[in-house]
Amino acid sequence: DEANCPQHLVQLITNLNAFADYSLACAEQSGQSPEILQRVHTDTTQARAQLELALEVFVEADALLPTPN
Repeated sequence: DEANCPQHLVQLITNLNAFADYSLACAEQSGQSPEILQRVHTDTTQARAQLELALEVFVEADALLPTPN
């Protein structure tokens, strides 16, 4: 259902934000390679940014935010 797409995108963005934070915490606390976890964090934030662009398309097309006065 097209009407639910923005809600799904918001949920995905929220989950990616949480995972990005988690990957940074892992980098600080685990014995894993910090370079790998930093790469995971970077890739996750880039994916989130792409989804934010997709959400922006819905917001603009459907006028989901009020226009400023």
